[in-house]
Amino acid sequence: MIRLTFALSASLLLTVVSAQDHAAIVPGEEGATRAIRNGIAIPGPAPDRIRGEGPFEQLLITNVMLISGEGAPPRGPVTIVVKGDRVAAIESSTPASSGARIIDGTGMYALPGFIDAHTHIGNTGQGLTGAITPPEYVFKLWLAHGITSVREVGSGMGLDWTVTHRERSNAGDITAPRLVVHAMFPGGSVISAEGAEAWVREVQRRGADGVKLRGATRAATEAIYATTRELGMGTSNHHDQTSVYSTNVLDSARMGLDSM
Repeated sequence: MIRLTFALSASLLLTVVSAQDHAAIVPGEEGATRAIRNGIAIPGPAPDRIRGEGPFEQLLITNVMLISGEGAPPRGPVTIVVKGDRVAAIESSTPASSGARIIDGTGMYALPGFIDAHTHIGNTGQGLTGAITPPEYVFKLWLAHGITSVREVGSGMGLDWTVTHRERSNAGDITAPRLVVHAMFPGGSVISAEGAEAWVREVQRRGADGVKLRGATRAATEAIYATTRELGMGTSNHHDQTSVYSTNVLDSARMGLDSM
């Protein structure tokens, strides 16, 4: 095996390995595999959440100002009626209800959950100078800022690791936002259209919701956009300066990229 490692910054780790090594890496696990080969420990899974109260048969959030997220000015004070785990109604006055759990929202604002479309659950480059931030901290930090859905663009801890957290979040087993999982295309190690198509189909089979590109040949890029579109997957592309000579933002948009 030929290996050459460059620590370019605390957030970037490059490893050049032989073609045989690339062929042995499971699609979607390229970044995590490189990190492990360089002695970087991938953090363990987020712990099971501590079960709190609820959901309640009826929960009333009273006297709260509502920002709907539709561009309208704040409305209220209102009462938000929650039944089980769904908002059932928004009332201008507090409905009569016996046995309801009541939260007084006086002086507070209620907003829809935010969606962060570009996130990373930690970064393997952190392992060059210390431990990678554990996922529990990252998830709770997002939630503390009102972010209830995120798109993980790259799955740097490995596709299996990230998909497992998505499924545990969907099941309510961990304290975390909803996760949309993109696998990072390995760029220079897969250069043909046929190889790119096969890679996309494999990561989709293994649970990826979409594909993130960060440099690829023109043929591979076209194949990725065509295959993800066929499979109903999302796409994102970091058009860095080493790859725009081949495919720039306008090129990608014309090929079918659905987010930059």
